[in-house]
Amino acid sequence: MNAVTATSLIDRMFSEPVLDRWQGAIPRSKHLEYRMLMLDRRLPPPPGWSTEEFDEMRTRYRHQLGTFLTAASRYGLMDGSGSGDLAAKLTGRNDVNFRSARAECIAAWYLGDQLGLDIGPRPIGRTGPLEFVLRDTRGEIHVEVKAPCREPVLYDLDAVKTGAIRAHTVNDADIVSESVRKARKQFGKTTPNLVFLAAELTIPERWLRRTITEALYGVERWVAERNAETLDIGPFERICDPTGIFLRHLNEGGRPTSTRVSGVLYLEESHDVGAGPLDCNVFLAHNPFASHVLPEDIWRNVPQLKLDGTSLVWSDGFGEHAP
Repeated sequence: MNAVTATSLIDRMFSEPVLDRWQGAIPRSKHLEYRMLMLDRRLPPPPGWSTEEFDEMRTRYRHQLGTFLTAASRYGLMDGSGSGDLAAKLTGRNDVNFRSARAECIAAWYLGDQLGLDIGPRPIGRTGPLEFVLRDTRGEIHVEVKAPCREPVLYDLDAVKTGAIRAHTVNDADIVSESVRKARKQFGKTTPNLVFLAAELTIPERWLRRTITEALYGVERWVAERNAETLDIGPFERICDPTGIFLRHLNEGGRPTSTRVSGVLYLEESHDVGAGPLDCNVFLAHNPFASHVLPEDIWRNVPQLKLDGTSLVWSDGFGEHAP
């Protein structure tokens, strides 16, 4: 759909009564405050912003959200059936509901518009409706969408000046794993199943692949044998502790338990300098022990991680991982 249609959809969905209802919310989260600023043109720019600068920021936000919403409407998500009223979640004041609904719209846009897949809404999974069905000549693929998010750590500037901060390490593999575990419970056994993660994490983009590998496969380690008598250290070897969802329990000689999940498509909007409003980092990880495997030829240029012999290999040659 064109930009005019996207704009008109934004204006209809986020009408003045909706924006007035947001204004009446007390207290308001910082996320709701941000949505109000972006969508309510009656509000003046915040201090430090010129009208021109802020109008450009608003236009970018509205274009992005409008693009996602028109895709959701085109692929049947806005009819109010299935897993809930998507419009109600988007126009409500709950941040989690808004984020999950927006993630469904992003998935519709990416799977349908960017990858050109034949998608339909609301197939029935093990516990109820899922988000999408992908129709391939080889059969259907069921899709569940999750929106893992971790709030960044923000410091008070006065505390920074006095040195009153503590060093910290953030590893987002845990919330990626939790999202996949939740989706696994919703899938049936008769089709390939894809978890679509529209994520908002705190880690830098250059570490996203490492996070995916750790969450789904395991932690890479360099190990070497050391002679107890001579203290000589042998050559180092890269190994992977199979602690991720797809490979868990291999250490005990058992079989992995996440066989319902055929793969995970991870999408995060790009925050690189100069990135456009629709630029994304996208990766697809295949489950080597899935009951039903995903086809590899329908994802266009999405980098894919899969088991090749005894190694986990990225399709774009990014690197090799020992399972």
